[in-house]
Amino acid sequence: MNLFLKAVGIFAIGLVSIPVYAEVLSPGAATDLKLDSLRRDEIREEVKKENHEGLDKEITDIKMRAQSGSQSKYSASFFMDYAGPAINRLHDNVRPMIGGAKNQKPVSMSGNVGLRYRFNTNNSLYAATGFNRADPMHSSERENPTSINTPIIQWNNTRAIKSWQVGQDVNLAFTTLPVDRAIHQLGSVGYSATALNPLGQSRFDGGASIRSYYTFFETTKVSDADLEKQADSVIMISPSIQYRATDKLNVFSSFQLFNFMHRRSNPGLDGFKSETRTQRFGLGYAFTRDLYFSPDVSFEPTQMALNNTTFNLSSRMNF
Repeated sequence: MNLFLKAVGIFAIGLVSIPVYAEVLSPGAATDLKLDSLRRDEIREEVKKENHEGLDKEITDIKMRAQSGSQSKYSASFFMDYAGPAINRLHDNVRPMIGGAKNQKPVSMSGNVGLRYRFNTNNSLYAATGFNRADPMHSSERENPTSINTPIIQWNNTRAIKSWQVGQDVNLAFTTLPVDRAIHQLGSVGYSATALNPLGQSRFDGGASIRSYYTFFETTKVSDADLEKQADSVIMISPSIQYRATDKLNVFSSFQLFNFMHRRSNPGLDGFKSETRTQRFGLGYAFTRDLYFSPDVSFEPTQMALNNTTFNLSSRMNF
């Protein structure tokens, strides 16, 4: 009898439960589940957008932002640098040999243009081709056509580490520029980093940048003159200070405290020699987050002279 009553009770509970299961499996409930799925997709997109835009919450430096590329997952970047003549001889088509340069280079406009893929907030990969135009201010495109050269692959990491803002690049470049191919250069691998930290509650930032690279050359025998021009390793460390006049304008100065270069003409570790140090003064202006321009002058503090001071201009654009 007890077993019979238990069986009846279980059967009754099953009957009561049927409407509940029916409600769960009703078309209306399925619609609710579908809406929840759409909402999850929206949340995922919001998280992605937050990750991409999160870099500007970490980084406030206008140059570092532009240098890191667009915050979009896929984007393009255009970097241009104008290496000009001495500021008192703006009509010249060659640059003064400062900072340890052994071969005189022409005034030129160079840079690269390419595509960027952003892995996450802080890391991106940039593949680009370089370009170069000699004497762009005093000659026509017909006289000195723009050459497409020196393709590069670059990994960028930009992040805040406590109060420091840090931007790092690792580059692999393949040499095609005639002035470099003339001394049998093949390509280079390099690392550069910049770190900035606010000085107290002021609008000044202090920091330093490091740049190092190793250059590959052909193994064929070359003349002593070409061998002297073949600098295969370079390490530069430059302390810097800048003043943020506004959120879009800064004034900066950097001093090349260490400038060690190794030439193939003097093999071995003792071949690292301290080269002439240079100093730079300039302005940086961000028209937008992804459009940055910076004119500057560079000179040797130990030999200050107008004919030894160069004018330069750099720009960073992301699309």
